[in-house]
Amino acid sequence: MDAKTNQRYNNGNQTAGGALFKRGFLKLIIKLKLCGKYDMAMDAVSLETMIREAIPDADVRIEDLRGDGDHYAAYVVSPSFAGLSRVQQHQMVYRALKGKMGNELHALALHTSAPE
Repeated sequence: MDAKTNQRYNNGNQTAGGALFKRGFLKLIIKLKLCGKYDMAMDAVSLETMIREAIPDADVRIEDLRGDGDHYAAYVVSPSFAGLSRVQQHQMVYRALKGKMGNELHALALHTSAPE
């Protein structure tokens, strides 16, 4: 590309060019996901394993709510939760997921309690 064409192409439109790139990238991700070549979803076994490793005394049950590998319910009962608020219990489980929530793990309905 010669200097004149390059100047015309980049004439203050860097933001627009960036937006076009992002749109193109998103289209590519959608195509790959539809083809099954790009799957960020987390499987139920991995989810259960991560929770059990972080909270070894927990009784963990995972339910795939839609059958899509993106929407789960986790039922976690642990003696470690005794005396903790619901928020603190949930924080323990979220820490166990090591940042996967919102990335590989799209939606999680979390039910926690100490044994009765």
